[in-house]
Amino acid sequence: GDAARAVIDGRADPGRGSLALGFQKFLGRTLALDAPHGLGGPVLMDATVPQDGAFKFIYLLPWSADRLLIEDTAYADTPGVDAAAARRAIGRYLEANGWRVREVVREETGSLPIPLGGRIEAFWQGDVPRIGMRAGLFHPTTGYSLPDAVATADHLAGMDPFTPARVYSEMRTLATRRWQA
Repeated sequence: GDAARAVIDGRADPGRGSLALGFQKFLGRTLALDAPHGLGGPVLMDATVPQDGAFKFIYLLPWSADRLLIEDTAYADTPGVDAAAARRAIGRYLEANGWRVREVVREETGSLPIPLGGRIEAFWQGDVPRIGMRAGLFHPTTGYSLPDAVATADHLAGMDPFTPARVYSEMRTLATRRWQA
């Protein structure tokens, strides 16, 4: 069989090491409501909710007149999502707006790293090429990594020659640029 030309570390956890990280953590529920919600569009950040030791807000995305994604979001120092507390916060928000749930259609949770400081050069010690979160290639405010993943895939697909040293060098350069921006 053919041997791999490179091993690339693409684990989701960026690790703490030399980077100071906070987290955007969330629990979102897509809900079918008993009646129309009356929203004219998305609500990106309703921070009028109790803060409970972190910067918290509710995000609303109406899918239809009676279907709504409601997400409890917090920026905090720890990555774990307290699902029960988030569901209670969503319940309080629903009640405050007079919305009644007919059905929970879907639920999702996540915890995304947010860089607070550190030195990307120290983070990149070692010689294993990295991509994605493990490379520090994620948005510095939201923690979203999909746009960086698409750009990385496109970049790697066009790389010739494809060698571990080149992958390491180019991914480190991309990450350094991301963190200096």
